[in-house]
Amino acid sequence: MTDRVTHFVRCIAQRTCAELKEVLTTSKAELGSRCIQEELPENDVHHNVKTIAASMRHQNLTPKVTRELK
Repeated sequence: MTDRVTHFVRCIAQRTCAELKEVLTTSKAELGSRCIQEELPENDVHHNVKTIAASMRHQNLTPKVTRELK
């Protein structure tokens, strides 16, 4: 049973990684995790901002422009 769950989680993670790379390449790496979260529902994918940011860190993907802190 746990092997099935682990396999399912890995499949979701791999699919998410592929979708993040696709969105970043189409946007010329200008989008951050918040903007990517807005882009993904167009493809019927819904994820938390923290999940997207963690996946970007895991893949060493960084946007060209970072948001300034106030």
